[in-house]
Amino acid sequence: MPAAIARGVSPIAKAQTHSIDHIDEPITIDLAKISLRNFRRRFLLKTNRPAIEYVQNTKVDFARKLLEQRVLPLTPLST
Repeated sequence: MPAAIARGVSPIAKAQTHSIDHIDEPITIDLAKISLRNFRRRFLLKTNRPAIEYVQNTKVDFARKLLEQRVLPLTPLST
């Protein structure tokens, strides 16, 4: 993302986009460029749920879509 565009994007929106685009990777606080405490507080204020809950729900939704589309059998998703 170009720097000019990235400056206008909130750290929370960046983390949300990253969690979807990189579903199999952990989110690091370096992505947000703010303190962990501030990130947690701002994420909760913006989304009304903790960041970990958002990430977990994103992963569950992704797995559900894979199952619905029959992209993967149930066994690899259950491990």
